[in-house]
Amino acid sequence: MRAMKACPVPWLGILARRLALVAAAGSLFAAAGAEAACRLDGFAAIPVTMDGMRPTVHVTLDGQDAVFLVDTGAYASVLSPAAASRYHVRVFSRATAGVEGIGGDTSAQMARVESVQLGGASFYDTPFLVVDGVGRDLAGVLGRDILGQADAEYDFANGVMRLIRPKGCGGADVLSYWTDRPTVLQTLPGFAGAASLDATGEINGQKVRVGFDSGSAYSDMTLKAASRAGVTRASPDVSPASPTVGISGRPAAAWSAPFDRVALGTEAVLHTRLRVTETGLAGDDMLLGADFFLAHRIYVSRLQRRIYFTYNGGPVFRLRNAPAVAWSFTGAQDGKQAGGDPNAPVDAAGFARRGAASVARGDPSGAVEDFSRAIAMQPEVAAFWFDRGAAHAAGGQTDLALADFDSGLTLRPDDAPALLARASLDIEAGRPGAAEADIERAAKAAGQDAVVALEIAELYEHAGLFPQSIAAYDRWIDAHPRDGLMADALAGRCRTRALAHSGLDLAKADCDAAVRRRRNDGALLASRSLVHLARGEADLAIADADSALKTGARPFWALESRGLAERAKGLAGPAAADLAAAAEIDSRQAERVRKLGLEPPPDAVAAAAR
Repeated sequence: MRAMKACPVPWLGILARRLALVAAAGSLFAAAGAEAACRLDGFAAIPVTMDGMRPTVHVTLDGQDAVFLVDTGAYASVLSPAAASRYHVRVFSRATAGVEGIGGDTSAQMARVESVQLGGASFYDTPFLVVDGVGRDLAGVLGRDILGQADAEYDFANGVMRLIRPKGCGGADVLSYWTDRPTVLQTLPGFAGAASLDATGEINGQKVRVGFDSGSAYSDMTLKAASRAGVTRASPDVSPASPTVGISGRPAAAWSAPFDRVALGTEAVLHTRLRVTETGLAGDDMLLGADFFLAHRIYVSRLQRRIYFTYNGGPVFRLRNAPAVAWSFTGAQDGKQAGGDPNAPVDAAGFARRGAASVARGDPSGAVEDFSRAIAMQPEVAAFWFDRGAAHAAGGQTDLALADFDSGLTLRPDDAPALLARASLDIEAGRPGAAEADIERAAKAAGQDAVVALEIAELYEHAGLFPQSIAAYDRWIDAHPRDGLMADALAGRCRTRALAHSGLDLAKADCDAAVRRRRNDGALLASRSLVHLARGEADLAIADADSALKTGARPFWALESRGLAERAKGLAGPAAADLAAAAEIDSRQAERVRKLGLEPPPDAVAAAAR
């Protein structure tokens, strides 16, 4: 989630809560360079698993396990409406409150959870905002209202974080206990008394306000700040990048641009590339996302209002679909250890978490090595085989990936997510029969799981098994009439019917209903564009695709549908450009779609125009 702050609301004061902390035995550290009396009372290491570029942790809500995003950029913690329903959390306020994020505002409700447990910390009578846009596979977001109640250490590269209570450390020089040579930044005043993770840095010699935002996959800066640093959209070597999406769900256009120097305290990254977005970043000039967190070990001192960090290797700023760049780094790296590194992996689970971080950092070979060590320690754990299979897949080793999934499924044959992952690999390998068998097994194993059931419908669609997909969407829509994912399900059934050339009037009704639920959503508009294409309505297909692309998103279906509609209208140049762009996003899907013959003949286009 992009840095989120509230519009003024009368109940902001209730975000204060009572915090009970239970220290884990043997978790005391002496702060590096500190006086002898200074101790850091550390809680049990909280495992962090990188799900792609999302740092996730397990949280217990009133005794029930849930997966949350660790989001230092969010001022408040959030539950999705689906999670509030799933975990029987009472939403006590129906009055909407404004939450400001990337791309605009969204409304929120309020809920309270009696008991929240995170590692060795317990929080009672905890308020949450209830907001759409969290992500279908996450229960919610842990924001600074929880994370900022104590000092915190973030070591995502090793798959851990800690909440820490300093004792007698008011006069300590350095609290980063693993090194006496960190980079140190003083934090700036926070919003409405909330814990701040904002500091001052420089880009091309210009001062900027930077926010540490682990909930953002990639670091971003504003177009206004880039302009101050001498870079505009018209500057040399500036290219489009994937859009920025925040809590509002509305994408904002972004670009990749070269910068000579990014300085944070004594650390500097030279000749690098950064994402530049046209939207504001909730008051910051730049957000340091999960890419920055993966490249650093970070200690946030609430006591001293400081952020300590050291560089631990790899790209500081990662960008998707960006040109390669010969960047360099100057500054403090991990220095003298104080009593050893408690976060270094020592067991199979630790190596597995570090492996997941390596996948996120674009190092599948390093991930395979760590997952292999986990398997050597505990070969009976199916999850480690699945993890290594995913790492092999990320490295383009499909056969090795399938072999690992086979081994894991021998140990745990009814693991629905693993069956769907293997089915996806089979689809890409051109084995739809094997994929269908796995999808059917996953459907039986998943039971009433709404997220898995929707993924099953989508995977049938991706495999070209359209009747099965439509039936799966039918079952999901009938079983989950009030689910927050309904717009996605309606759009999926709409899109599948369009691809199957079946029930096109019903398809359009589904897409219309989806768009009414989430207006200006690029993915939904792109699906409706596909229906217009299948109905021979080329002009309407182009109009919806144009609207989808104007949101800042670049969904495959918008480019593919517009390209085919343009070609049907005889617009050869624009058609070729759009179809090439769609193929660049997903060449195999483009090949499959074009074999379906969705492009209407010219006479049908002319008739529809009349």
